Amino acid sequence: VMQQGQQAYQRGSFDQALAAAKQAADLFKASGNASGQVEALVLSAQASMGVGQSKQALQSLELALALAHQSDNSLQEASVLGHLGRAYLTLGQLNEASEYLQHASALANNQSVSSLIATTKNDLGILLALRQQDQEALNAFEDSVAHSQSAKLPLLAATARANAARALLRLGQPVNSRVALDVALD
Repeated sequence: VMQQGQQAYQRGSFDQALAAAKQAADLFKASGNASGQVEALVLSAQASMGVGQSKQALQSLELALALAHQSDNSLQEASVLGHLGRAYLTLGQLNEASEYLQHASALANNQSVSSLIATTKNDLGILLALRQQDQEALNAFEDSVAHSQSAKLPLLAATARANAARALLRLGQPVNSRVALDVALD
């Protein structure tokens, strides 16, 4: 059921993904699999955001966070915190986004998980760019690129480079911005 939900989400069938994720979360709960339940709740939240149900998405993520915290799985907790930060970022609630993303980034750094560090650094860069803290945003995007490469995530590396190019442009460095875009395109 979880796999069906993930496939539906990847196809953009958010209603189907939401239904499957909810069913998977219930099945994981019934079997006592807290880790699986957390993953299903995160998928449910992503699908909820896809259909414009932000309140439901946040509720699913808060429940997932509580379960990850109870099971003392700091890697899963960091992932959920990152999703919460991204959700708040999407909703334009920058203070809440900052709190969750900073916490996720700290946990990811403690666990030395490059893929999670790369994701949270890119999200933090976006947050900083929205706050017009362009140099700090650029630093976060560059960290994201380095960790994306380490984790072999070329799409995230390209995204972070494109984001860095925007920051460089705002910092008055059009030549460096162009170079960053060219590398991202490659």
